[in-house]
Amino acid sequence: MSSSYSANQYASAFISHRLQNWGETKPFKERPSARVGHTSFIADDRGHLLPGVKVRTLYPLFS
Repeated sequence: MSSSYSANQYASAFISHRLQNWGETKPFKERPSARVGHTSFIADDRGHLLPGVKVRTLYPLFS
């Protein structure tokens, strides 16, 4: 059975003229803009939440 298939049997599916996703590229910035604000730690070195950090539910939409 394997002798009837060539090694590149799926290569034609990934040729760019078959993908049909040609379009204008989005304009992009030369450099990304800086983030605003600051980062605060919510867990200690062992992974436990620090005191004063609210415990959020894992699935808020289902409760």
